[in-house]
Amino acid sequence: MQGTETIAINDDASLLSHSEPLPRKPGSFGPGDVAQVFCADFFNSDTCREWVINRLHPHGEYCPDCGAHVPEKFIIRFRSGDRLRCSCGKFFTALTNTFLSGCQLDTREVILLAILLFLGVGDKKIAEFLRMSTANVRLWRQKFEALDTLHTRENRVPWVNGNQPDMDLIEVSTTIISSIPT
Repeated sequence: MQGTETIAINDDASLLSHSEPLPRKPGSFGPGDVAQVFCADFFNSDTCREWVINRLHPHGEYCPDCGAHVPEKFIIRFRSGDRLRCSCGKFFTALTNTFLSGCQLDTREVILLAILLFLGVGDKKIAEFLRMSTANVRLWRQKFEALDTLHTRENRVPWVNGNQPDMDLIEVSTTIISSIPT
């Protein structure tokens, strides 16, 4: 085990020591996961954001570059989408290095998109609802399909044509997902 590192967030004088030098892989979710928990509460932006961030960060809040934990006093800012700076020099938000990094949709729109995809709504209708191009809807559909092929978790709800994705496609790299424009 390597030595202890420190993190300072937003040039604050407080430091946090940790003994976990490896960054954790961010989580994800798919339309089936959203459909499993979707209810009227998701029309509230705070509820949506909390659910999304909990799925993206199942192991807690940390710097995506060095793996340092976000100090307790900055967790609210992290979870509200504010940009933080780690002592390693990395600026980051809760979406940094996740499949939603650089996304121009707010969390309610991502949830609505996922639900509409799960329900089999056509790209043109989804584009009208979300005020985006059908090409962007198609790209999001491809992104979710690629994510489903990368994850084999047992609690994953299959959604691609009602079938679990072919696990031979697990060879699809994360690079493909990050190369799909959002």
